[in-house]
Amino acid sequence: TTTTNTTTTTTPFTSPSAGQALVEFKGHSNFCFSVSFSPRGNLLCSASFDETVKLWDIRSGECISTLPAHSEPVTAVDFNRDGTCIVTSSHDGLIRLWDVATGECLKTIYAQGNPPVSFVKYSPNGKFVLSGTLDGTLRLWNVFDRFASPTSPAI
Repeated sequence: TTTTNTTTTTTPFTSPSAGQALVEFKGHSNFCFSVSFSPRGNLLCSASFDETVKLWDIRSGECISTLPAHSEPVTAVDFNRDGTCIVTSSHDGLIRLWDVATGECLKTIYAQGNPPVSFVKYSPNGKFVLSGTLDGTLRLWNVFDRFASPTSPAI
């Protein structure tokens, strides 16, 4: 929109590729907070306000599985470096690690006081998970320990 003295003209933005999505991934009942590509690039994982995580086939757009991941909106998702596990976070205060092949929850981690988790990401070596919570704290978790940290028990 351009304003010159008292005249306003609107110029629409057009692009030759507008509206030409290669694949559409439809299935969540509410908006998505986060998506992550698998390391091999064949899967996509999405985290949604509908409290679920979905695994998608990249080429077809078909939903392969739906994980009833959390009891509040799922805020982030990330694949580990070999694509065998995903980590999710939620406003329910939980961080969960999932087996991609089976959909089994392998571990649940939470911080003292159970603050809502807004962000989660695997480290490049896959041994750690970094989380950000709504109390303004970043926490680094060792995902291979029986207990995620001395002050944050795993279930």
